[in-house]
Amino acid sequence: HLLTTRSRHTQVTGFPHHSYPFLPTKIFYPVSSLHESHHRKLFFSTKSEPIFDELLSKDWAKGLEKELSSLNPRLTHETVLYILMKLGKEPEKASSFFKWAIEEKGFRPSTSIYSLMLRIYAKNHAMKEFWVVIKEMKEKGYYIDEETYASIYSDFRNSKLINDATALKHFYERMIQENAMETVVQRVVEVVKNSDWSSELERELEDMRFSVSENFVLRVLKELRGKGLPWKALSFFKWVGESLGFEHNNFTYNW
Repeated sequence: HLLTTRSRHTQVTGFPHHSYPFLPTKIFYPVSSLHESHHRKLFFSTKSEPIFDELLSKDWAKGLEKELSSLNPRLTHETVLYILMKLGKEPEKASSFFKWAIEEKGFRPSTSIYSLMLRIYAKNHAMKEFWVVIKEMKEKGYYIDEETYASIYSDFRNSKLINDATALKHFYERMIQENAMETVVQRVVEVVKNSDWSSELERELEDMRFSVSENFVLRVLKELRGKGLPWKALSFFKWVGESLGFEHNNFTYNW
């Protein structure tokens, strides 16, 4: 769970300075923003909900958590989005509510919720929490959309948060590269899956003119094996070595 303890924050303090591993595929579409234009696009029936008055008027504490639980609110995506927007200038309170919604109410964040949390942390320069969410998104396979990235990157640069801006830029560029590679991986897997291995299949693969790397080969092998096609994975393994000149190493030999 996100932000379980403050110690989780300290574990990711150095996150901006590290490289980022391969990310699984899930496109992260732009949905939310802290801008007024987005407020105009969202329509909620909120006046009759006691949870809003409780959350917006009181500091976060165990007592408030009990009050909220006693109200037993139905936390829809729209409700959580609305509350987080209202808490946009209170990152600690937004974090506490976010954590409570996930851990106590079983709320499952969407891509737009993650995007909004990133914007809240970035706008308030809550950097430890920002990188915690980035890490959480990466682990769950969510990507940052271009609009969110551009807005946060610009804010970091203007605020002289150069290290964080650079780390975010590297993260985003790596994400784009990995997503492009993953698209090709899925195309190759689909072609191999739907055909018997033959010289015709090999020609079709050659015509795709994709570049091979250790990461690419491992991804294809893993996907084929995961689909219950170990013999086709073995054929692909041999083919990239013999026909494309890929030099296998300990990692690809042990796939």
